[in-house]
Amino acid sequence: MERASLDELIAPTDPCDLLILTHEAFRPMAERLAEFRRSQGLRVTVADVQSAYDQFGDGEFGPVAIRRLLAHAMRHWPRARRPPCCSWATPPAIT
Repeated sequence: MERASLDELIAPTDPCDLLILTHEAFRPMAERLAEFRRSQGLRVTVADVQSAYDQFGDGEFGPVAIRRLLAHAMRHWPRARRPPCCSWATPPAIT
């Protein structure tokens, strides 16, 4: 599976029904979910959450970058059959 680049988060060429943001540690599970959703006919993009933080939150961890990414997607991404959804996972706390 290809990883969504920063450019793909700014101006993707294909419509997206589902956006999955994930930490690299959870990438294999996110790809499994993406394949399942694709088998149901959805167009799915999987992106590293750090790319969203870098592009939309000046590299800072937090919900602001996610909100900005989704607002940008709703305004600028090619129209999908339904608005893009977002799901993300963070790594477990290191003790």
